[in-house]
Amino acid sequence: MLTDHLSSAKLKKLAGSAVFGRGEAYFNSSAVSRMKVADDVLSARVAGSYSYTVKLWVEDGEIESECSCPQGLDGNFCKHCVAVGLAWLAESGGEAGAKSGRKKKSNPWLEISDFVGLQDAPTLAAWLLESAKRDDVLYENLLLKARRAAGPASTIKGFRAAIDKAINTGGYVDWHEMPSYAASLDNIAAALEELLQQGQADMLVELAEYAITRVEAACEYVDDSNGGEMTDMLERLGALHHKACAASRPDPVALAERLFKYETGGGFDAFYDSLRRYAKVLGKEGKARFIQLAEEAWRKIEPITQEKARGEYDSQRWRITRVMEAIAELSGDVEALVAVKSRDLSGVWNYLGIAEIYRSHRLHDQALDWAERGMKAFPDKPDNRLRDFLAEEYLRRKRGDEAMRLIWVQFAERPGLDQYQKLKHFSDKAKCWTTYRQQAFELLDKLITSESGKRNYYSSAAILVEIHLWEKNAEAAWQAAQRGDIGDPLWLGLAIAREVEHPGDAAPVYRRLIEKAVEQTNNTAYEEAIKLLKKLKPLFARLQHPLEFGQYTALLRAKYKAKRNFIKLLDKL
Repeated sequence: MLTDHLSSAKLKKLAGSAVFGRGEAYFNSSAVSRMKVADDVLSARVAGSYSYTVKLWVEDGEIESECSCPQGLDGNFCKHCVAVGLAWLAESGGEAGAKSGRKKKSNPWLEISDFVGLQDAPTLAAWLLESAKRDDVLYENLLLKARRAAGPASTIKGFRAAIDKAINTGGYVDWHEMPSYAASLDNIAAALEELLQQGQADMLVELAEYAITRVEAACEYVDDSNGGEMTDMLERLGALHHKACAASRPDPVALAERLFKYETGGGFDAFYDSLRRYAKVLGKEGKARFIQLAEEAWRKIEPITQEKARGEYDSQRWRITRVMEAIAELSGDVEALVAVKSRDLSGVWNYLGIAEIYRSHRLHDQALDWAERGMKAFPDKPDNRLRDFLAEEYLRRKRGDEAMRLIWVQFAERPGLDQYQKLKHFSDKAKCWTTYRQQAFELLDKLITSESGKRNYYSSAAILVEIHLWEKNAEAAWQAAQRGDIGDPLWLGLAIAREVEHPGDAAPVYRRLIEKAVEQTNNTAYEEAIKLLKKLKPLFARLQHPLEFGQYTALLRAKYKAKRNFIKLLDKL
């Protein structure tokens, strides 16, 4: 029960102190309305920039929440959830804070349930009809039930009309309107699910397909960036369609034709991988028809080479290619899959993809051949993924020199810690790490010398520092840092590595970074400065100047007295 888990302390822990304070302000301003509990789920509306819907419930002993605001849609326990929780505590007599001294009241939903249970059928019917006049969702729900009772033709007509009404955007649907828009779609999906439960799967097949095509068309006119409501709805309708087909067993050939049309023509993948997913429903006859249609469409797709590469994205080509790949994968024929992949050799990654297919089937000679063909086809556009693939295949054949040439050139082209780590990985396997490590340092030394007197966004000296720190050689890293610009994050890493044995070197670094953070004038930077001060304090003590830390913080107070938020944090240090 929610009452067993909800408290103001729990709300503060879930939301954090700052968000809790804002939620408390909403509660105190009477922003919470329409609060009720049904099936142990507390729901309410909160008036903010817009009117937001909030739900709170207990699952596995923990409080769970939903809110239609941006923070809530991101999964955060927002200020609106806090306000509703506090309102419930006040209503139920819990320790809610500002308004929590009232006498405990009974559960309003239970009161309503008991009262309704005492009424006769005509009274309830009158109330229901009166409510339907004011509630569009209830109205549509009752209308669907009435038409379903009238027979199949009326049911299909009624559902199509309801689907059109729910999906019709009437213009663009903004993100804050999505929860109410999605609620109308949920109502339709729930009504369609009832058809399956009532043994009307054959009718559901047609209606689910209609709903999917309408939802796909509507996706272009809604902002679903926060919640993924439309994607979830398509998945739900797709799963419902599959269940309906499994239950009703429609004509397999006709179903195959529709599935092929939807998969190659739709833009949102509601019928993705149809041949695999609907295999049992399609049977031998349906699968044969699906494959026939795919092969007919595939014959119209022209091969693409490097010379004939197209700049624009061809969605139709991509979809039929995906279908043909699925057919080949289901057949287990590696050469058939390669034949599909080799229809497009416009980029180096296409060669790599084929090489990886062969390697996954332990056909290493063919894999090597396609990788080498890719290197030859694009000599001026090398791809490090293909180089790595080739190096691995050369090492498999004990051709270490060839492998290392491919790995070394990557480091030489773009020196960095990642490439250095890769160099070590491969040279360890080729048993030549000492040689290539020395070669890497010689190259970096030359680059550092050539950069002397120049300011670089990311210098070769910084790369050398990173490498030494990765190798846990703090002394070498410190010496490298004196040779060029390395940036504040690396200085911090150096200070951390240096502080144990050389606190006198680390302390000035921390002081510089502290003052630079405070000068940024934002709370996040102030918090970072305090963290650095906590690291600096024990260094002063180790340097046998324990009073100097107090003097230093006094200097900070004097220098940055106008930065009140920083001074507040400093007071708590």
